[in-house]
Amino acid sequence: MIAKALRDKLVQKVWHKAKRRLSKEELESVLRAQNMMELDDAFFVRYHGFQSLHEYYVEMGAMGDRDPNGRIANVSVPLLVLHALDDPIAYWKALGDPNALTTTGKGYVMMLLTQRGGHVGWPTGWRPWNTRWEWMNNAASTFIQAAKQVTKDVNSSSLVDN
Repeated sequence: MIAKALRDKLVQKVWHKAKRRLSKEELESVLRAQNMMELDDAFFVRYHGFQSLHEYYVEMGAMGDRDPNGRIANVSVPLLVLHALDDPIAYWKALGDPNALTTTGKGYVMMLLTQRGGHVGWPTGWRPWNTRWEWMNNAASTFIQAAKQVTKDVNSSSLVDN
């Protein structure tokens, strides 16, 4: 559903430009795309000159960088990556190898992957509109409190050691 809506918007807005950059076969594959990965591969990868879907996700994703000196390696404060495996927009494999991601750099990155949760919200209960973003907010808040406590404990122990 999301891929179709985005594909229809692309056809409306940039089709005339796409016809100059993409072959007839590539344009046809855009029209046949059934999900976001197929649409990303058929349109965005080819339109912007990437070699593969993987290269596109690595380059365009905030978390996809695996360069030892790249974005993740430079994180200098605790960072929680909270991601649902069923997210229809941000495909979890764009994150790369979760274990490698969390061990890159100085160890400030923590990843929490859930089986379900959608794109934003992690709806809970029979009437999720009542709890809205409660689960996600609680997870983030718990992480922040834990990070603050660890920072406080580390700072206290370094004062004692000195």
